[in-house]
Order: sequence, then C-alpha cells, then structure tokens
Amino acid sequence: MLARCEKASEPSGLYGIRVEERSDAWYATWGFALNQRRATRERYGDTVVRSSLLLADGFPGCPHCEAASFVQCGTCQRLTCWDGAVRVWHCRWTPCRGSGVPGGAIERFGRHGDV
Repeated sequence: MLARCEKASEPSGLYGIRVEERSDAWYATWGFALNQRRATRERYGDTVVRSSLLLADGFPGCPHCEAASFVQCGTCQRLTCWDGAVRVWHCRWTPCRGSGVPGGAIERFGRHGDV
C-alpha cells in the first residue's frame, strides 16, 4: 500500500507499506522508500481491503522521517505518516489538503500484493 511522508516534499516522500493478514486484522510490518514510476508500474494501492489495519510489533515507520505511525485522510482516504509530535496532521497527497486531529481506527485501506 502507498503512503506519503508528512515532512518530505513531493514527490520524494512516497513510500510503500508491507501489510500482512493475521487472524484478527491486517498489520503494517515494513515501510520502504518508493518512487512514483515504480508505484505506478507495479500498481501499488489498486486493491481495497475492508478490514482493520494495525501496526505490528517492530514496524519501522516511515523510511523518510521514521515517524512511527500514519493517518488515513478523511477526504482522500490515502495514508500519510504521522509522528504524533504535533496535534494537527496535514495530508500530503496533491491536490488534497485535508487536515485535522487524528483519531479512530483505519477500517478500509488500499494494498498491493505481498510486497
């Protein structure tokens, strides 16, 4: 699945999140830097999963800024990393500029294969 770094400027802040299905939910297990061309070619984010998304123990966070978590934008439904240091979060996906105070759980998300 795809995410953007909240602190990096576009397009350099794109990254992939490896997810793993377990008995109770899907878990984010790994984060890796990704360029737009590869993300488009390999169709990251094309699949939508209707399930909870949680962080696995040992999830390394954003590969650009090491933020330990991410937020799903309520406007565009995409993911942006979030370090929790500031209360207000800002979506980094153009043209969306959603923002707000993170809260709640991710119940539906996009993913791509077993990356």
